[in-house]
Amino acid sequence: MFVTTLLFITLGLALSLAISGAVTEFVRRIGWIDNPDDRKVHVGQVPLAGGLLMVATVSPILLGLGLAQHPVSFFWACGLIIFIVAFIDDRFPIRARYRFLTQLVAAALASTLGDAYLVSLGQWFGPFEFTLGALAIPFAVLAIVAFTNASNMLDGMDGLAGGNLAVGFGLLIAIFSLIAIDSPIHTPQGQLAFDTVQACAAVLGALLGFLCLNQRSVWRDRASIFMGDGGSMLLGFLLVVLGLFSSSRFGVYSLPFAVLPWLLALPILDLSAAIVRRLLAGVTPMTPDRKHIHHLLLTLGLPTVRIVPLLQLVSMLLGLIGIWGWRAGVPQFLLGWGFALLCLVYLGTIRYLWAKLEHRIPEPSVAGQNPPAGFVHRHRSDSAGGS
Repeated sequence: MFVTTLLFITLGLALSLAISGAVTEFVRRIGWIDNPDDRKVHVGQVPLAGGLLMVATVSPILLGLGLAQHPVSFFWACGLIIFIVAFIDDRFPIRARYRFLTQLVAAALASTLGDAYLVSLGQWFGPFEFTLGALAIPFAVLAIVAFTNASNMLDGMDGLAGGNLAVGFGLLIAIFSLIAIDSPIHTPQGQLAFDTVQACAAVLGALLGFLCLNQRSVWRDRASIFMGDGGSMLLGFLLVVLGLFSSSRFGVYSLPFAVLPWLLALPILDLSAAIVRRLLAGVTPMTPDRKHIHHLLLTLGLPTVRIVPLLQLVSMLLGLIGIWGWRAGVPQFLLGWGFALLCLVYLGTIRYLWAKLEHRIPEPSVAGQNPPAGFVHRHRSDSAGGS
């Protein structure tokens, strides 16, 4: 399994790099370019080609794998609905309500027709089963839409959203590999898990190719392409849907739901902080601001080239804590309440640090105001539905 996984990661990486030039040139020709302004301080015109690069790389690999009838391909098709609308929105703004409606439709299709929903939350709240009953589908739709937008919120710095998504798909590869190993040999469940590993490996490879062109490093001082809302929402959608899928379709070998928040931790924490922050300020949760975790670290003086790997490392470690808890037999309610405690600590720490900083920096939430030094903002990621 390891060799096959590595093969499909390499395939996704090689294909994404091979076609990146053609995709970027096409995007430039049709005008999907992000220009710097008073809210976007990147240098020069940068094509919003990342999302289309993901689509052009992953789609033929899924078809080549013979997974046209596989649930992953159906989830990918549902995500393409979100991608198309968000990709258009990158160039020609669409009202938030219509984008939100598109996300609801895609989430409803994935949960009802693709079985990406949970009948039970397991022993999340204590040593007893907590079933959802009639709330199963609404809960899944809400979770999918929320995380899709949470993933897009992180797309405010070179390599941040793409890197976090790459970590997420890497963790999914580990999850589905363990499910495949646990399942009896040659069973439908085992084959389903194995095929999902291959699909996730292809996505991870495509993301690694994108990061070669997007993330800052000692070899690259700025991004040559941006993901765009379409790409971050498509992959965020697929990530959370496959997470729910891993908790619902494999019987006794399924991932306990209490582990899932640990795999998706960073976007969930950032979204939770944004909702609380905006409600306490007396505005709607959709109101844009510049107080996300990467803004805070920039204001504290950390450079982008350090912030992105740091947050990627944090995301990976939190995911590994969840996987370790699952494999070590830690009670589900301890994992669940442990994550709830992590959220409270995170919220308290973020509010405390911003309170200490606000007396010496301009309020960053006013549209048109210059961001903190070093801030890299792009493609209207602070617009409704993606801030």
